Amino acid sequence: MLKNVKIVLTTFNYIDNVPVTKTFQDLNFVNDQELSVSFQVPPNLRDIHVAMTCEVLNATTKKMQNFDSSHKFDVISPNGSSVDLMSMPFLKKVKGDHLVYILGKNGEPRAKQVVNLEMNHRINGQSSHSHRINRETNKQGAINLGPLIDVTHLKVDTDIGARAQWDL
Repeated sequence: MLKNVKIVLTTFNYIDNVPVTKTFQDLNFVNDQELSVSFQVPPNLRDIHVAMTCEVLNATTKKMQNFDSSHKFDVISPNGSSVDLMSMPFLKKVKGDHLVYILGKNGEPRAKQVVNLEMNHRINGQSSHSHRINRETNKQGAINLGPLIDVTHLKVDTDIGARAQWDL
């Protein structure tokens, strides 16, 4: 059984590298369930450092022993840079039209994001043909692609490293 569980979570941003620390104390693990803590994700997040300390009952000696563990989570975009990987493409169908949304880590729309789109579609219902276009998201972080008739596959790649693909 773990006693005196404490988690110290420190975030760093890539603009000025200032650490922001939040401490969670008096935490309890319940049976074999995961323990989760909530925190506000800061803008321009570069990495997160999580450290846990607690006391553990040593079954052999019947004494409490100190235990600590830590892990650093780097937030790095697929292209290797630390800039704004916290955006994600989403596909939504509204009244027959397909819309690609680029949303930030808190669901906020990412306006004016350059998006590279690659669509595979059937020509005369048989062979596949690939077509590439670049578009920019509107104020809602969306690009309306229309009904995408005979499109079989859609691939999205943004200039900030966010990627996704869907079979239609």
